[in-house]
Amino acid sequence: MSAVATRASPGEPSPIPAPSARGGVLPVFEARALTKTYHMGDVEVPALRAVDLDLYPGELVVILGASGSGKSTLLRTLVGERAPDAR
Repeated sequence: MSAVATRASPGEPSPIPAPSARGGVLPVFEARALTKTYHMGDVEVPALRAVDLDLYPGELVVILGASGSGKSTLLRTLVGERAPDAR
């Protein structure tokens, strides 16, 4: 099994399979539509845009991406170190 994290546009349906598509297994952790934007003067830098994440029992998850793609912001938001702009 693998987790799916996406940067979907607000209002788009989530690409994450419904529990019925996983044989009725429910996630042990889920996050929906996490958004975080940093403000640098007049410039807005979106770090997370409507991120959905489901983690299922027994999964091994890797968060991979280029520098500045939002990996640390996602992890810090998930553990409560940073508050998201929207949930």
